[in-house]
Amino acid sequence: MTGTYEIAILAAVRDRGIVTLEWLCRSLFGLRVEQIAPSLLDEIEATLIQAGWIHSSRAADGVVPVDVYERPIQDIATAQPRAPAASIAQHAPSATTILREAAQAIEDRAVARDMQAERSMARTVAAFNALTGHALTERDGWLFMVTLKAARATAGAHNGDDYTDGSAYFALAGECAAKVVS
Repeated sequence: MTGTYEIAILAAVRDRGIVTLEWLCRSLFGLRVEQIAPSLLDEIEATLIQAGWIHSSRAADGVVPVDVYERPIQDIATAQPRAPAASIAQHAPSATTILREAAQAIEDRAVARDMQAERSMARTVAAFNALTGHALTERDGWLFMVTLKAARATAGAHNGDDYTDGSAYFALAGECAAKVVS
């Protein structure tokens, strides 16, 4: 297997005997597990399992299950030091990967809401306009969300979610604008 993030995943866990999926997502991408595309979570798990890590779910504080990965005991003594951060940066997502993840996020949101397509902005803008007396359009709503993600992307540590969601919102604004022109 040679996944997109395989080297970065293995570098992140190289000097550890046990990791949680939450720790790994935050370490590699600065995101919570629920912010990561399911395909990427599958890649993380497949990479660790193929490298011999053992997966288990444990209850954190007796309530919420946590995905835990443990290195086999015999491997801990021979673990190598972590790779420098540059190797992780070399495996940062490409523009096309970000766009694919944005498209997947749009599809996942529809499935999560049991809808053919998640297009909630028209309802959101209508409610906002009714409350405030403004006259925003659906496209304006999507462009507002693009601006929100751009503002977040310029503050604090890198969060790939800003770029993925920003791409998705811009695409939804384009879809909406095309319908108005048609």
